[in-house]
Amino acid sequence: MPYKNGLSEGTGYRYYRNGGKESEIQFKQNKANGVWKQWYADGSIKTEMVMVNDEPAKILTWDESGRLLSELSIRHHKRNGVVLEWYEDGSKKSEAVYQDDKLVRKTQWDKDGYLIEP
Repeated sequence: MPYKNGLSEGTGYRYYRNGGKESEIQFKQNKANGVWKQWYADGSIKTEMVMVNDEPAKILTWDESGRLLSELSIRHHKRNGVVLEWYEDGSKKSEAVYQDDKLVRKTQWDKDGYLIEP
């Protein structure tokens, strides 16, 4: 990790024993700022977080085959916006809308794409 005036500054890396990159995170004045990425041991993307002053603002997660599993926005330590989930085949599983960490609405679909009644 690079340092400037005793504070973490720049991009830090972590590696698997096989030499592949495990994670990459950016720091500014000792706080995580920018994109924090994590990879599976095979090199495929696992997690991507947008960090602002040491707090996650957005989190995306993928399974080992590269399919997007979820997307989450966070503001002031609370879920805000849309949380999306997908089935393994890539079709949308659910869509939840949050405001200040409270669920406003949630829509779910079955594996065939049909709306599931609440």
